[in-house]
Amino acid sequence: MEIHGQPKEHPLPRRFLVEPGSDITRTNRATVRHSSTEIREERRERAEQLDEVHEQIAGARSKDRVELSPAARELAAGPQQADPEREARLAELKAEVEAGTLNTPERVARAAEGLMRGV
Repeated sequence: MEIHGQPKEHPLPRRFLVEPGSDITRTNRATVRHSSTEIREERRERAEQLDEVHEQIAGARSKDRVELSPAARELAAGPQQADPEREARLAELKAEVEAGTLNTPERVARAAEGLMRGV
């Protein structure tokens, strides 16, 4: 091919041109096989390292302990006696939720105002 009277080289560099009858796939297969083997080995090594780290973490966890004070145990147990006022208020709110009257526009506006004031 010629451009302006000058011979034009092939658009691909010479190293990409393959002589007829040459088998480049054999070399490619060998390179891919070698690379795949290296990748599998690296992944196996990383997995082993992660397993070691997980074992160390698991070993460290088994040594942890939590001790609760008597006051914390009492709080965790919850109220011993039900507060009658609280129970009545909860029953009232439950009835309003079931009736669909709990979230009225007035209540929502009042709650928003309280949030804006920081109450």
